[in-house]
Amino acid sequence: MQLYLPETIDLTRIDDKKAFFCDYIYTYSFSHKEQLAAKNNKNGMSGDMIDGYNLGDYNFKFSNYSCSNLNFYNSSYSNVVHSDPVPIYSQYMRSIISVHDYGRVKTELINDGIITCDWSYSNFDGNKKTMSYSLVEPHCYASPTIYEIQGKRFIDKLHSINQYWRNNLSPLEKALEAKLYEIEFDEKAAHQFLQTEEYETPAARIARENTINIMSTKNQLKYNLRRSQKVGRIFTPVTSSPKDMRQFFQYDEPLVEVDISCALPLLFNKYLLNENAPDVQLYRWLTSDEGEIDLYEYLGTEVWQEEFPIWNDEVRDHIKILTMVIFFGKQNTIRDLRRKFEQEFPTVSRVMKELKKKNYKILAEVLMKEESNLIIDEVSKEILEVEPYRLLLTIHDAMIVPESFSDDVKRRIIKAVERRINLTPKVKNKRIN
Repeated sequence: MQLYLPETIDLTRIDDKKAFFCDYIYTYSFSHKEQLAAKNNKNGMSGDMIDGYNLGDYNFKFSNYSCSNLNFYNSSYSNVVHSDPVPIYSQYMRSIISVHDYGRVKTELINDGIITCDWSYSNFDGNKKTMSYSLVEPHCYASPTIYEIQGKRFIDKLHSINQYWRNNLSPLEKALEAKLYEIEFDEKAAHQFLQTEEYETPAARIARENTINIMSTKNQLKYNLRRSQKVGRIFTPVTSSPKDMRQFFQYDEPLVEVDISCALPLLFNKYLLNENAPDVQLYRWLTSDEGEIDLYEYLGTEVWQEEFPIWNDEVRDHIKILTMVIFFGKQNTIRDLRRKFEQEFPTVSRVMKELKKKNYKILAEVLMKEESNLIIDEVSKEILEVEPYRLLLTIHDAMIVPESFSDDVKRRIIKAVERRINLTPKVKNKRIN
């Protein structure tokens, strides 16, 4: 059974349990990409998150109009250069490493200068209190090497835990997990691609190296399906793979990503059904198939045009994140942009505030539940009940399917959305390989 560690770590000073702890931090951006939560004392970030949106107290600063300052993980708890902080729920880790060894493993890894800790508690995954840990320099920048777990008892324990999770999957979730094994990964082409690309941070390259290793070997510990009990989202190696790595998925025919444009803002229309103000009509137009442009482009080119004098794909990605901050963050975040949004969409903003009145996180929860119920429990279930042989991989608001089947999937998604909110969504088919 394999783990992945930075090649700079002296493996002669590492035992299986230390290796597991380090692997958990090192590969976290792959295995738990959508659940990353970090505590940022410097910028006032609370570390609270809802399956992928760490927006509790998020503060944004513009940089050269391209928003290159987007940084969720600018932690100030140490002067040592380290990787993104990873929350570790001690009760979970003790159940694997053992109560007796948990303290020893942490202490020795810190004393050996391999990891660092923020020594403060933050909320993670509901009400669980966690501390966050990071790999320090040079380990946080090093390429991966393979560590083979030696202890049979530890291997058996990891197998047992994996089997426990699988046994608790529903029949639909088991069927979706089985689909992961129907695709292959072009390891050679991915490595060649990685050699020609430049990334802004070493962490981005390491995440892709780990993706290649895990996808090509179908690693027993990480090649599986987990579902959030809180919001229903499914997390798999496919959802965790960076977009530029998905082109190396292989199947008997070309693969297509069928994607709902502005999915979460679109599903918010459910709470606007009794509203008919001009701004609500504009919002419906922008989030549905009626609009010539979508909500993100409208915000970037019309509402926030002073902050974004240029428009390109990179700016669009940042606009999408900022829109999620508007929807899911606290009221006092990105105040200038929020004020302009509220002036443009006063009724939409009023309904949003009413839903978030008791708890600002509730809107993220209900919209992600809507999304997962739509994609997983309705469309995926419908397809697999009638045509169980079809390849079907889900990525939250999208599906990856064979090209010959993509138009049918697009039709099913459109019909499912229309039944829910009486609007036709923008749905795009895009070849990924």
